Amino acid sequence: VKSDVWRCGPPRRTGRRQGFPDRFWRYFKRDFVPDNSLLLHLCSGDQTDGVTVDIDTTSKASTVADARQLPFPGNYFDVVFADPPYSVGYAGEWPAEYPRPSQLLREMYRVCRPGGTIALFHLLIVPAPMGLGGKLQRIAIHAIMSGPHNAMRALNVFAKAPVDAL
Repeated sequence: VKSDVWRCGPPRRTGRRQGFPDRFWRYFKRDFVPDNSLLLHLCSGDQTDGVTVDIDTTSKASTVADARQLPFPGNYFDVVFADPPYSVGYAGEWPAEYPRPSQLLREMYRVCRPGGTIALFHLLIVPAPMGLGGKLQRIAIHAIMSGPHNAMRALNVFAKAPVDAL
């Protein structure tokens, strides 16, 4: 399992609240989004890279949907990324209930193609959900630093098993 610290810097001061730490998205795309791959970005807010999904109708998402029940076929996307609310308190700021990491990972697993990458950006180091242990393998954990006065976050990265292993 690859692990290190990404020193990203604070989020931009303009735009929606809860933005990515500076340089985070650039690092993520460099390491986990190969050229010409089909990226699904859940809980995307105002991000516009890939197919974007958010439950908030005021976001810039291309699809308005609950990330726990996606309107996409199974085994479709090369890379599936989510940056959900990190707690019940954060979720209260959006028009949705708190999506548990295990709920998100199960749906991310469903829409990710075999051999694809699943990444969950969270405060927690999240295990693979029950029943997916042999089908979803952790390949990286990155600690994300965004400044001395901000909470450190975790980028949990998994690989979905190839077809012959499912």
